[in-house]
Amino acid sequence: MSYRISVEDWKSRRRRADYGLVYRFRRKTCRTCEQDFYGRGFDWDAPFYCSVGCKTKARRLVRAEAREPKKRIKCAQCGERFTPIRSTARFCSTRCRMAAHRAAT
Repeated sequence: MSYRISVEDWKSRRRRADYGLVYRFRRKTCRTCEQDFYGRGFDWDAPFYCSVGCKTKARRLVRAEAREPKKRIKCAQCGERFTPIRSTARFCSTRCRMAAHRAAT
């Protein structure tokens, strides 16, 4: 789905009454890709993005910035510091995990 419309379509439907509301197509700039597009809305600010893809990309960036940075921990087998993928990780690699298991039995 795309919010973009062609210039010809924009010129032909400058003012359109749907359910008593007047939509005005205005030239806007996408907040993600910074491309110009003609968007419609009740006010000047809606919509903010030229397509659903740009809207999704913006949401992903916001979520990524909100995540806490992962802390480096020490491997229980070799003592090397590493960034764990899971919160319950204890070993830096499969090799260390298997060595610890073999040493325990």
